[in-house]
Amino acid sequence: MRVSKWPRFAGPMLRDALLPYWPTALKRKRGEAANSWWDEAVSEWTGADAKELTEESATAILKDWLTFARHGARTHTNLHERVGIDRKRLARLASARHNEAPSPEELSRLSAATGYPVSDVVVQASLFLYRPIVYESASLESLAACKITSRPALKVWLKTVRTRGRSGRLTQAQLAARIGKSQTSVVAWEGPDLYRMPKLKDITAIAAACSVPEPLIEFDMRSYAASNTDEGPHLQVASTLSEEILETGLLLSRRFHASKHAERNANIFRARYGGRGDDESTLQAIGEAHGLTRERIRQIVDRQLSFLPVITLKTGRFDALANACLELGSVTVSAAEERFRYLLGGNLSLQGASDYGREVLGRPLPIQFVQVRNGDSIVIAGDFPLWFQAAITQSKAIIRHCGAAQLNLAWALTMRQYQGWIPPDQFRQVIAHAPGFDWIDDDEAWFWFGPEGSANRLVKRAIEILTFAKRPLDIEIIYGGLTRYARTRDSDVSEDAGVWPPMEVVQKLLAKSPALVCQQGDDFRLAAEGIDLNAKHGVAESILAELQLRGGLAARSELHQALVVGRGMNPISFSMALARSPLLRQVDRSVFAIRGWPISAARLTEAQHRVGNMVGPLINFKEVDVTGSGDVSWVNTLSGSSMVNLYAGVPSKALLHLSEGQYATNGASLTLTGCRMVGLIRLVIASGGVPGALYRTTVNARARTAKVEIIGRQDSDDEGLE
Repeated sequence: MRVSKWPRFAGPMLRDALLPYWPTALKRKRGEAANSWWDEAVSEWTGADAKELTEESATAILKDWLTFARHGARTHTNLHERVGIDRKRLARLASARHNEAPSPEELSRLSAATGYPVSDVVVQASLFLYRPIVYESASLESLAACKITSRPALKVWLKTVRTRGRSGRLTQAQLAARIGKSQTSVVAWEGPDLYRMPKLKDITAIAAACSVPEPLIEFDMRSYAASNTDEGPHLQVASTLSEEILETGLLLSRRFHASKHAERNANIFRARYGGRGDDESTLQAIGEAHGLTRERIRQIVDRQLSFLPVITLKTGRFDALANACLELGSVTVSAAEERFRYLLGGNLSLQGASDYGREVLGRPLPIQFVQVRNGDSIVIAGDFPLWFQAAITQSKAIIRHCGAAQLNLAWALTMRQYQGWIPPDQFRQVIAHAPGFDWIDDDEAWFWFGPEGSANRLVKRAIEILTFAKRPLDIEIIYGGLTRYARTRDSDVSEDAGVWPPMEVVQKLLAKSPALVCQQGDDFRLAAEGIDLNAKHGVAESILAELQLRGGLAARSELHQALVVGRGMNPISFSMALARSPLLRQVDRSVFAIRGWPISAARLTEAQHRVGNMVGPLINFKEVDVTGSGDVSWVNTLSGSSMVNLYAGVPSKALLHLSEGQYATNGASLTLTGCRMVGLIRLVIASGGVPGALYRTTVNARARTAKVEIIGRQDSDDEGLE
């Protein structure tokens, strides 16, 4: 017998029994020597062992025998024709992917065609699976004592009573009409290569329709295991949920996997649901552990789950864990897993246990997982609605943007994500169970999740304002900077609702923050040293540094000259920082100060005097002088663009001393409207002005007169802005 390794379809029981003889078998050749070797090998595996047969072991014995029989008949061609069995039927009988096994009649024909003997243990295995065949030649009364112990036996019984019952021979269509089922169902019930079986009520109806006694079913029709025997040495009573998941995997794997793969696939099933930890529950990790691709792992698990409707699962350990979770409260996930380790078992996580309940049992654990900022996740006990996690997510988004969440806004955004109606009272009651939930105001309209519940930009900006101010500030000063910041923040929350908490809510919110200390009701200071002033080097911080050099206050022209012209700062970023930074305060037109710093009157006057006085290639120099007689004068540069559009602007400081209207000059008139002087450029050109010429404009509001004189030329080829 020329065999290089143990046959592919050898069952575990027969393999273990024949293992001592295998070295000798390698030296044998086919023929009588092989037959004697088989007899010698199986002779010691009869008697008491045959009494322990199950459907799985009996099928394995028959497939092993068929493997040796086909091996001995390799010199013969067209074996299926010699035996009288369909080619596909013969392939299924020998394949480990199918649970079909040869009947006693087929064994006889196979033995005759191959010359391979049928041992006692093979006959016993065939009779175990096809016991009703014994009664085909017996009287119908003897069928009353028929005991069915396997699925193939049930299928043979169905065909026997349909063709030999007291009601006469019935076709499958006639039987289906009598029991109220479709013909397709009857065909599937009798088909030896199909898994479908009738229910107990259908068996009762079939027995009544065929006028035969109802048989005694001695096997579990859902798990295909004998009901009056143990589940096997590998299916002991589970003491942990991890073992219970493994048991479920074994039951599911036996439905369609070969016996040699059942245990492996059961471990795959347990690993998929966190049995070895969440890090090893991915398809890729499981595939690498078993030498399979992630796609093959997915196929195995999906096929296992497809048999859930026809299998009764044990849920004792899962039910015990679910009851224990009801008394959990609100704790971290790691603390909860340590507390329930005796129920979870192994490396099974709470998330894996909950996924197992939801996807396999159809009921997750009565807990909710909530992610906490910069910390371990929180597990909350309770049977919460499906939108609970969405409510927490939307509320955190609002808190991150506005500092506090308005109840109605969070309710509306949750319904938008959930895409369904949520009663307002139910939302108020459920959201209060979120970790760290706390009402901020007395009216219970604004809430947050505590300082560690989520990122809070409002509190962070308040800390920055107090840090740069270097002294306690009133809530009005802080709130002014926060609202300046809020008007420029872009997010889904601000676009959809635009709800910003009022100053009273912000005051109570800052008072709850551990980073701030409330003094005298409405003043706040830092509880500890604030952020490092040199840690950040943004545009706003560069402007603050220049303001500090100038006593905390400066004109926009000074800052522009120092940062944009001197250091090459992006002019757009510079303008945006001045308009949006909560750390800055605009105290006058084009005059900015550090928020919270005291304002010096002398410095303010100096900065106001410099408004518009920026020297650069694109900016005209505008020095405004005011005399006691009421003359207001300033110097401009005639640019090419101003000569085209005839636009002449008036410095903001000059507008403080002038009123709108007409002013007479050199036989003409100039009109002051808004911030421009209409007719001024024409007068300058008429006076001999050319591009780059410097001219002085003097206006007297009391006399309503104006005078223009050319005083020189600017040494620059660039044009300025009027």
